[in-house]
Amino acid sequence: STADGDADEMGAAGDWPARALRLLPKFVASLSTRGGVLRADIAHLFVSRVFAAPHDTVLIQVCSSVAIFLSAERATVLALVCKRMQALVETEKMVLNSDVDEN
Repeated sequence: STADGDADEMGAAGDWPARALRLLPKFVASLSTRGGVLRADIAHLFVSRVFAAPHDTVLIQVCSSVAIFLSAERATVLALVCKRMQALVETEKMVLNSDVDEN
């Protein structure tokens, strides 16, 4: 192998996140043709991960790349987001009430 070939391989290996992001829509599209259960599972996974790591820029890029497929599951996504938001409100109330009880 030549030095140029090694550099090309290293560049390709270092560029795997970009390649994965480019291939992800094709992967999700193939799942979406296999039934609604898989789409709903993917939607649940993305909503869970976004709420777990809201500042993860790669995750936001992933969601952007599969947004068209998530939009097909908008009722599921909306229900999941509302459920997560309600859980956040309940957690906030518990934290605020525990602070008041301690004082």
